[in-house]
Amino acid sequence: FRLRADPGRYLLSVGVVPFSATGHLTIEGAIGGPRTVEVVKQDGQVEVDVEVGENPLAIELDGYGLLRWLTLVQKIPPKS
Repeated sequence: FRLRADPGRYLLSVGVVPFSATGHLTIEGAIGGPRTVEVVKQDGQVEVDVEVGENPLAIELDGYGLLRWLTLVQKIPPKS
């Protein structure tokens, strides 16, 4: 799955249920390099802080799974 967003800091939430007991969700294209997080079938959800630059984000699950939803919410810095 690929998506574009304006540069900034975001909270990426993914509702995904791997067909096996666990799966690994890899996020590429974020500043700081690729990140891999474990998804447990019972939970079916992961949240990851990401910093987006000029590149689109690429999100991939190893193996098969059911993607239920995906949100990318920008973190607004507090006013000083």
